[in-house]
Parts: sequence; C-alpha cells; structure tokens
Amino acid sequence: MMFLAGLVGIIAIIAGAIYLHALIQGEAKIVAHVECRSAFKLEEVAAQRAVFTTKFEIANESEKPDATIIDAFSRHLLPQEQFDQATVTTRLERVGYRRQDNYLEAFPIFGQSKETLILTLTIEAEKSIQEIIKEIFDIKLEVYANYVSKEEFKIARWYFWTTKQELQEAIERGVVK
Repeated sequence: MMFLAGLVGIIAIIAGAIYLHALIQGEAKIVAHVECRSAFKLEEVAAQRAVFTTKFEIANESEKPDATIIDAFSRHLLPQEQFDQATVTTRLERVGYRRQDNYLEAFPIFGQSKETLILTLTIEAEKSIQEIIKEIFDIKLEVYANYVSKEEFKIARWYFWTTKQELQEAIERGVVK
C-alpha cells in the first residue's frame, strides 16, 4: 500500500511539472503580417484576364511553442451581386511550394520563425481587362489559417484591401509598352 501511495505521488509530481512547464511556455501566437505585404505584381495578362500576386509573412511570434499550420486559404469579398462584370478568384501558396490545385500543405512554424505566403488574385472578364480594372471596386481580401499548438485547434483570420488604383499601377508596371 505504501508503494502504491508513493507511485501515485510520483505520478502527481510529474504531471504537475509537465503542467507547469506548459503553463510557463505559453501558447503559439500566429500572426499574418498582411499590413506589410508587397504591392500587387502583375504575373500574367491577356485581353480578358489578369493575374496578380502579393507576398506577406506569417509568423509564430511566441518564444518557445511551435505550431503547425494545418490549412490556410484566402478569399475575396467582391461577390457578383456587387460587381458582376468580372469573376474574381484567389489562391494562397507558400514560397517554394507553389501548386496549381489551390491546396496548401500543412507545415510547421517554430517559435520566433516565419514563412512567406503568396496570395494570387485572378480577374477574368467578358470585356477588356483594362476597362474592368478602371470600373472594379476596391477588393477586400481575407486570409484564414487553421493551426494547432499545445492546446486546441485554432482559426485565425486577417483582412486587407487592394484598390483598383493598386491594380492599375501593377498593370502599368507589368505591361511592356
């Protein structure tokens, strides 16, 4: 009986130490620095289609705990009810791991580290892309990241805007005259 009480005491001490270690270590803090993103760059242009990209970092700003980005994706907030002259789509990828299937593989993000993500914005229209860019509204974009660290699964979301002026400037910079 004494042995059993000692064993329970040792297990309680170990469990308490693990709990204290986890408490001291804290939780991962995942932040997408969309406010520091690059200007949109024109990647491809055709008569009725334009593809733009911007880059930004996603970081684990905590000291110790690592996290795993399970999924991350983007979406635009320009529905066809608001602007029906073009179809807008977005895609999110990691630098060095670009894919065409709109799938971002899970990846670890260690404490005090960061990864660069690329958001691709595609605009397709029935008429000239030059005309559409002059008429389009500013576009609000969202980035979602689903991640897990020490505790439960978390979902984080960040917003930023692109203006029609920024897209026009990207076309002007990117088109050889």
